[in-house]
Amino acid sequence: MNGFEPKIVGLVCQWCTYTGADLAGTSRKKYSPNIRLVRMMCSGRADPAFILKAFEMGADGVLVGGCHPGDCHYIEGNYKTLRRMLLTKKLLAQLGIEPERLRLEWISASEGERFAEVVNEFTEQIRKLGPAMVSPERMKATHAYPGKILVIDDEEVVGKSCERILSPAGYQVEFETNPKRGVEKVESGNYDLVLLDLRMPEMDGTEVLKKIKAKRPEVEVVIITAYSSVDTAVETLKTGAKDYVPKPFTPDELKDVVKKALTPAQKQA
Repeated sequence: MNGFEPKIVGLVCQWCTYTGADLAGTSRKKYSPNIRLVRMMCSGRADPAFILKAFEMGADGVLVGGCHPGDCHYIEGNYKTLRRMLLTKKLLAQLGIEPERLRLEWISASEGERFAEVVNEFTEQIRKLGPAMVSPERMKATHAYPGKILVIDDEEVVGKSCERILSPAGYQVEFETNPKRGVEKVESGNYDLVLLDLRMPEMDGTEVLKKIKAKRPEVEVVIITAYSSVDTAVETLKTGAKDYVPKPFTPDELKDVVKKALTPAQKQA
């Protein structure tokens, strides 16, 4: 398209891709000035909501750059990125935005030349596609995922299990093994639901529930535990929990309780 210069946002890991970009500059490797880089601690922080917001604000393409598999400073951050990007591409297609406008690349700190090549290639690809025709109204009416969930459980395996079960259904799942940090995340984040274990060594789950409801009463909480009595479960419901699911749970049981917890009461009636 004559005269069209694409606007590209780069969400890049500071340890690898961002350093690779710096190397490209110091090595005098020329790359397109159309890209604007946003440095992130990890590519795993590239929330689908950030990507949709970039398109809503006028970006024609988004490049996400992370460490090569096996080299992530946070162990599994880039694997989380890969799952999120597959989901986000599907969301873009539903919004009428070409999935090709979102690109994920693994670029290490020593790959300055590769960074320049990827940026130039992606810029040309977006130039051929033309401007992204995005309806702000439609973008605002569409959520990046059906719900953002935080799992607070001292057993990391539980958090990972919840992520494996719920992520394919479109939910964004994070987990925290320390209940105090979990409460801090809820206070500062934009979670829709907390899956909370009642029996944790650092802090009793009932206390965690009270703190969450005191600070963020709009956040739904579902109790997950293997040890509490029925009376304890009932007490948590009185304290503000939305529902209760015993461990071990099946994938269908977890998905059902999450769906009910995030469905407005009027829709359930």
